[in-house]
Amino acid sequence: MTRLFLSLALAFSYLTSFCQASDAYQSLLDATSHYVNFLNKYTSDGEGSDIEEIKSLFTPQFRKSINGELFDETHESMLEKLEHTRIVTGGWYVQILNLLIAPQTQASTIYYLCTTAEGSYATVAMLHFNEDHLITEVHMVYNRFAGRDDQVHISETCD
Repeated sequence: MTRLFLSLALAFSYLTSFCQASDAYQSLLDATSHYVNFLNKYTSDGEGSDIEEIKSLFTPQFRKSINGELFDETHESMLEKLEHTRIVTGGWYVQILNLLIAPQTQASTIYYLCTTAEGSYATVAMLHFNEDHLITEVHMVYNRFAGRDDQVHISETCD
């Protein structure tokens, strides 16, 4: 009888933790999708974005590194830099090539192709989130995409 009770308790514990892990995964996936949608919407609107959209994504102060250069950002500085980048590049479009969600570390990694008027860039961005699923850190590395944009191949294998 004790073994049965212990087995049921362990099974319930496992199922409960699985559901919680699934919820954590989905929350991070939603937050990551919100970030990518924001990047694409920012240039497609023609007017950029307002500060409220940025506040819904980022903590009031967060860190950002781009190709190894570290910045301390605020909502306002982020909006200024996005606007400057949009003017300089003429806008961009983000196409996700691969996505990794890690609920254990409250992080996601996005591999995407960022297409601008001057060309395309293969980019890897790692987002770190707090318990409210707001971004606390963004680490981004990008390089000019050497291939033709219409020849991007996405691996369909999943383990």
